[in-house]
Amino acid sequence: MTKHTSILIFLLFLPGLLYAQNKTIVFNGNDEVRPIGESVYVMEDASGNLRLENVLAESYQKKFRLNKYPVLNLGVSSSTFWLKFDFINRSQSECLLEIANASVEDIEIFIPDEKGKYQSQKMGYAYPYSHREINVSTLLTSIDATTHRLVPKTIYLRVKSNLVLILPLTLVDKKKFLTINQNNNLIGGFYLGLVLILIISNWFTFILFREKIYLYYIVSLFCFGFINLSFFVGYTFQYLGDWTSVLYYHGIVFTSVGYISLLNFTRHILNIPHHAIINKIFYALILVFVIVILLSLFRVWVIAYQLVEFTSILTSLVLQYCAVIALKNREKSTIFFAIGIFVFTFSLFVITAVILDWLPYNFFTRNSLVLGSAFEMMFFSAAMAVKIWDVEVARREAEESLTKILSEENDKLEKLVQIRTEEITAQNEEITTQNEELAMIQEELVTHRDTLSEQNEKLKEAQKLIEEYNQKLEIEVAKRTEDLQKANTTLIQYNRQLEQFAFITAHNLRSPVARILGLGSLMELPNINFEETLGIIEKLVLSTRQLDEIIKDLNDILSVSKTPEIILMPISLSEEVDKLKTVFEKEITDYGIDITTDFSELETVHSVPAYFSSILYNLINNAIKYRCTECKPVIHIKSQYRFGYVCISVADNGIGIDLEKYRNKLFLPYQRFHLHIEGKGLGLYLVKAQTESLNGKIEVESVPDRGSTFFIYLPS
Repeated sequence: MTKHTSILIFLLFLPGLLYAQNKTIVFNGNDEVRPIGESVYVMEDASGNLRLENVLAESYQKKFRLNKYPVLNLGVSSSTFWLKFDFINRSQSECLLEIANASVEDIEIFIPDEKGKYQSQKMGYAYPYSHREINVSTLLTSIDATTHRLVPKTIYLRVKSNLVLILPLTLVDKKKFLTINQNNNLIGGFYLGLVLILIISNWFTFILFREKIYLYYIVSLFCFGFINLSFFVGYTFQYLGDWTSVLYYHGIVFTSVGYISLLNFTRHILNIPHHAIINKIFYALILVFVIVILLSLFRVWVIAYQLVEFTSILTSLVLQYCAVIALKNREKSTIFFAIGIFVFTFSLFVITAVILDWLPYNFFTRNSLVLGSAFEMMFFSAAMAVKIWDVEVARREAEESLTKILSEENDKLEKLVQIRTEEITAQNEEITTQNEELAMIQEELVTHRDTLSEQNEKLKEAQKLIEEYNQKLEIEVAKRTEDLQKANTTLIQYNRQLEQFAFITAHNLRSPVARILGLGSLMELPNINFEETLGIIEKLVLSTRQLDEIIKDLNDILSVSKTPEIILMPISLSEEVDKLKTVFEKEITDYGIDITTDFSELETVHSVPAYFSSILYNLINNAIKYRCTECKPVIHIKSQYRFGYVCISVADNGIGIDLEKYRNKLFLPYQRFHLHIEGKGLGLYLVKAQTESLNGKIEVESVPDRGSTFFIYLPS
């Protein structure tokens, strides 16, 4: 053997000796699709500045580490990664490298030519679709050499992405890829058709029912359909040309909007607002997705993707929990919803299991997410259809119930009409009988025709008067009925006042009468001297005066309780307030009280002057009595139209009332809440009684140590 022959043999086997330490991929073309993830070596380039010349150096070759899973998952990172694998093609056809369903921004592939010199090719979603070597929806390139098929060659890939880096690397025979691609197109076409059909059908349903739940579902269908058709089927990037990079970077926005719509859809179909805690969780998740959208718009890709990945997992768990709750309700619509959630979650599990090498990478596992999404959409649509059917059934039941009620009312009306018809028929028969008698009389008294004619005219007038009298009688009966109802209402009110008055009489008269009886008993005692007698008489007089004051107060209460004939007269609010300022002139001067008014909207009211004056007097008197001693007292009186009433408000900045404690006792007689201030506790009771006598009402707003506002509502 010559020297040159020995050198040639050495060079021929040198590559095999160099790569014996690596796992060499031998492609025979027998497998339809061969995943190569477990034979790929990975090195991270944190700086992103390494070139192929640097990577080929021995120092960097030592940094490559073998991947352990069939699908390469590098997570979310701003670093650049270098991949390499050794490859021998022993088949007779061209071998293709497919990166399926990979959302990779920038891929540069280095393939050695026949001379061993590396040629590079760039592809990825950062480049227009026209840059791809083979016109298919996935990332695909030929790595085959026509010669030296017995010599292994090393393929290098430089990959970079701001999103998650999951690379399903497979080798496929070019001829067999056509069949695989046809199946993929079949699934993609089915998925696209399903999404379009569901969007169109739900859009028409939304137009028909005008329910927000359909709009949420349409937006969710569009967003998730767009994401799957873009990143898992590839149609969007294939047919939108130069928009590829824009759609790639804003895929997170579509994902976030889709989840927001899905959460709102779930809230409505499962009535989540009735569950306070779950509803708050939903709003928190929606807020996180809004933050993701903002981060994406500001190009903070890494944080945005990590946040959406975590939130998507959390959202799936929450939806799973909601699905379990839905199953407990056993409603058909919620059952279909729960099945859809379980199916989609199962597809996520399948994808994760493939990445972790728990399941094989084949046609079905590869498309599991698209298939799961399709089934989820169909089950969700079934849930919507069932819900529409339930609404339709409820509507029909309501219509049947309404029809039954209308039928019963019609029967009652027909019976009433029949009764009135019989009455009118009886009256007509009676009138007919009278006319016949008159006719006989007319025949008998032909000679007295003129007189009879006059009598007939009078009879007609009498008949007319009877009809008018009947009409007046019906009006009078209606009026009497209304008066009777009012009287009943008044009687009920009087009975309540009488019970209250009896309680007041028994409670307030007992004390002075008991003292008088006790003092009378003391005067009957023997051996009582003159001075003691005078003391007893003095106390008797004091008790008698207290009894007289109580009787006068009760007389005031009774005078208000008696319903007078309501004679309304115009009252000038400005003049009425000026009169009361004169009455309280001394208090206003002594305490420096500032009384302001606002009658710009209403200057004159129609009411009973005595009652109206008493109401204002008691409210202003209370405002003065319970004024603020540490600040300047201010009383503001305002008139306005409010809620269909004439509203007079009296506001002060006094010591106020604790309404939470005293609201139920505020307008009862002899109720005092500030014992350090002199009073009887009758003022507000009289104000309420007089206001109700005027067919009005009273309301109060008060805050302790900040003041009170009383609102008097009188009929407009």
